[in-house]
Amino acid sequence: MLTNIIDDTSLVIKMIHALSSPVSQENEIDEIEQLIAQRDKLIVQFFELCKDINAPELNEQLNQLKVLDKKMIELAITSKDKMAKEIIKQKNNSKATNAYQNTSLKP
Repeated sequence: MLTNIIDDTSLVIKMIHALSSPVSQENEIDEIEQLIAQRDKLIVQFFELCKDINAPELNEQLNQLKVLDKKMIELAITSKDKMAKEIIKQKNNSKATNAYQNTSLKP
């Protein structure tokens, strides 16, 4: 089960990296959100089932998951910042286009 959580986390990271642009298609974001929801359910199930297990292999996998979680969070923050900058850039481009069109229409 923990291996599935790690695999899902790695896939989320790959999917975020593969977004087509900072302002992504809604279906790309939906796929990521569905995978994160699935991953969250697995995490809850894992800790409910394995709360008394203390094996070295489990500790290693939990550390791996911790590293991947940190990477996923950092990547999500970076992607969010890129999206925000891209939206501002597009708004500014629209303002510039509108200003140009308004001045070119005047006699």
